Amino acid sequence: MESGSEGYEELKDEIRDVQYSAILDADTCDSCTAADGEAGTAPDSITAVPNPQCTAREGCRCVHVFVFADEVR
Repeated sequence: MESGSEGYEELKDEIRDVQYSAILDADTCDSCTAADGEAGTAPDSITAVPNPQCTAREGCRCVHVFVFADEVR
């Protein structure tokens, strides 16, 4: 499983969406900026983290954010 998706398998039945979140500071590369806000039903349906296309000086710091079904209003 890709980094940043720990715990997904154990909780996948409770997760409604997975969103890609970039830091969006001065060291965020164009690839990560473009992926920011992507949403899917599983981690493998959106850009991986760390982003394999990342060119940031400090390396990719992006994460997948899990949205649980009971959090949706």
